[in-house]
Amino acid sequence: MANSNITDNVNQALTPVATAERVFSWHDHASLWFSLGVGLLVMQIGAYLVPAVGSRDAAIAIVLGSLLGAGLLAWTAKLGCDSGLSSAGLMHATYGSYFARLPVLLNMAQLIGWTTFELVVMRDGTAAIGKQSLGLSLQGTGGIVVTTLLWGAVLTLLLAGSMT
Repeated sequence: MANSNITDNVNQALTPVATAERVFSWHDHASLWFSLGVGLLVMQIGAYLVPAVGSRDAAIAIVLGSLLGAGLLAWTAKLGCDSGLSSAGLMHATYGSYFARLPVLLNMAQLIGWTTFELVVMRDGTAAIGKQSLGLSLQGTGGIVVTTLLWGAVLTLLLAGSMT
């Protein structure tokens, strides 16, 4: 005897979103993907090129790299818009469930790395501002720990808040 209360265990991330239920417009997608394509890393690499190729050519490399990155991301966004699937859903449908886990794991590692980088930048910035403006010396081990924990707590509170 079948029980009508049992529902199928379906991963909603792999289910296409109906067009009427989508909340991103073209402008939202363009803003998101262009901002991701124009990253700090592209500009940093361009800055490293200045001694070898000069400022003008380095600026051209930054613009071309940003356009290329934004174009690749926009192409992926277009595939998602056409299918209604998230990027994880697209990878799952294309490569299967096991291979689709690799980009997710790499993304998690990248996010941990960027968070660490941002914490270091905020910690060092706080130490520099504290020294310049207030005469505080936050350079020792105690200062490093306090400022890192301060910004870590701020990020944790932001993460715990509502995303809507």
